[in-house]
Amino acid sequence: MRINNFIKNSILLLIIIGISVFFYRNQEYINILRSVDPLGLMILLITLTIFFYIAGLTFSLLLRPLKVTLTFSELMGLSFMGNIANYIAPFSPGFLAKGIFLKIDKGLNLTNYSSAVASNAFLLLSVTSFSGVAITLLNPQIQEFWYLVLASSFIFLLSTVLFFKGSLLLIILPTSFIRDVVTQVSSGLILISKDKKILLKVILTLFLQIIFSSLLMFQLFEIIGQPIGFNAAFLIAIFTILSNFFSITPGNIGIQEIVMAFLSTIYGSDFGHGLLVGSILRAAHIFITFTLGSLFLFFTLRGANLKLKRLFE
Repeated sequence: MRINNFIKNSILLLIIIGISVFFYRNQEYINILRSVDPLGLMILLITLTIFFYIAGLTFSLLLRPLKVTLTFSELMGLSFMGNIANYIAPFSPGFLAKGIFLKIDKGLNLTNYSSAVASNAFLLLSVTSFSGVAITLLNPQIQEFWYLVLASSFIFLLSTVLFFKGSLLLIILPTSFIRDVVTQVSSGLILISKDKKILLKVILTLFLQIIFSSLLMFQLFEIIGQPIGFNAAFLIAIFTILSNFFSITPGNIGIQEIVMAFLSTIYGSDFGHGLLVGSILRAAHIFITFTLGSLFLFFTLRGANLKLKRLFE
């Protein structure tokens, strides 16, 4: 675990140094920031906040079949909690932090919590990769990037099968302990997948996440004076979301920015503008996470603390 964390942090450091050197040698991209419209930045922050709400709503819906209901404050607090923990602590403990809160405040056991997290991951992968296949096939401009279709199709099929038939993992898992855990998590997946009404609402919120991610990309390129079409923004958003599932640095810092930079070149922008857009998005994400996110987290944890105190009175 320590070696893995050391490798991740080393990669992160090298990427940060590389990005810093790039902008130092290409000052024209930094100069663009001087002409950024403050109103545009404010709208960007509002859009990002709405995205956090939708992501929290998705997870809240997945908890309902497990007999857990979240208030608005808890929904927002949990949406920010994982990001805060992953930014400030080693080993990316966001998953564990949310699980501990739900155990203490809602009595949700770790197995059912894992089922909700797995459902969220499989469904987001499925919906996003399906959208990736669709946008690639419908755009002649990017059909030469056949590997995007191939990768998206594979991810779509795999994530969809695992959501509805998570027990298939038992075939390849090596130890009985892990098999037992997966069996229990699969039971939760089955419970969630059987609630078709909730499942439909979850899928709709996942599409909303993609739409608002696309809107963020559209706004970012507008802010720096390099407007792109919504199709391009949609493509960049989709594959940026997918890249976050293969994180090799804490919070996927640096990797997401490079992916956005590469994808922006497909639609005629250059690597530097894409990297600048990715860096602005990262700065906005950190700002919202540690300002508004900290506020919601305070109220969420205060409520949980009061409940915990009552248990010992």
